[in-house]
Amino acid sequence: MRLVPAVIGMAAVVVAACGQPTAAPGGEGGPVDVAALVGSWSVTATATADTMLVLHPDGFELRSGGPAVRYGSWRADSSGLFVAHVTGASGGARPDMSTPPWLEAATTVTAAAGDRLLLDAAGRTTAQLSPRAWQPPAPGGPTGRSGPAAPLPAGLEPVERSRLIGRWEIADHERAALAPQPPHVDLAPDGAWTGTDGCNNGAGRWTTGPAGALLATSGPMTLMACAGMAPVPGWLGQTARAGFDGATLVLVDADGRELGRLVRGPAAGSARLAPLPRG
Repeated sequence: MRLVPAVIGMAAVVVAACGQPTAAPGGEGGPVDVAALVGSWSVTATATADTMLVLHPDGFELRSGGPAVRYGSWRADSSGLFVAHVTGASGGARPDMSTPPWLEAATTVTAAAGDRLLLDAAGRTTAQLSPRAWQPPAPGGPTGRSGPAAPLPAGLEPVERSRLIGRWEIADHERAALAPQPPHVDLAPDGAWTGTDGCNNGAGRWTTGPAGALLATSGPMTLMACAGMAPVPGWLGQTARAGFDGATLVLVDADGRELGRLVRGPAAGSARLAPLPRG
């Protein structure tokens, strides 16, 4: 029986570390059947015995023989792009809610015979998964489309990772000024992101690939409402590709539909002046 506490909300993907890193040809994953990633996997070459990863279409469970279970969020695409992070845990007085380093470092996934390998940005193996017959989840890829994403709309310049790092806010500054804090996301160089819709905060991990591919995970958020809010973290969690229209960042879903537009904001932690009253 699948045990996912209601307070956790959406869950994530997990895997386990191998002993010696192994370089993959070209440092990239190859074409992947995303739907085939869903299932139960034994994690080999780890310090913890009997580690099992169960990948669901909407998240994951990581089990290591005891009552503790970690949950999180994952995304992958058919080119082999992969990103995941832990969003919650259960079991024990103080459950471990950290994301394992081998999972945090993973940016691509590739097939190796019947197994799957997670690779970091340098093409080194961070985790190895072997199929395991144990209450497999219903077939299907992560929630949403699992086939190749539609190309970027004409006229958009595919994003490059270095140009994405920093803060991005909604382009409607008058709307942003109405919210307790401007709706935005901060994309960190280490692949983490934080952000807000104006009154609810979110966090996750992000990675990029060829042709403007951009995938990000997201975790549970509160459901408060406020003036000026815009679902920027939600846009990021649905993005499959992103491009620039001049200096404006355009987020696009797997079907090529525009989700939202963002502009460069001040550095995280910078002071912002409140708008002057009208009249």
